[in-house]
Amino acid sequence: MRTVGGADIHQEESSFTYAITASTYNTLLKPDPNAWPEFKPVPSLATSWQVSADGKAYSRCQDASF
Repeated sequence: MRTVGGADIHQEESSFTYAITASTYNTLLKPDPNAWPEFKPVPSLATSWQVSADGKAYSRCQDASF
């Protein structure tokens, strides 16, 4: 039987723990699973965002609902 180390998704290193805790959090964007191995964001809480010219910075628009 496996145990979960903690509930802070940013501190956990185990993929098992991450899989469990990730299901309790919503994110502004999420990766498109069909675009693997390329990262292509798709909406989660945010419905729109802007990407910098170099592709390294994402700015969210003020339309996310919590």
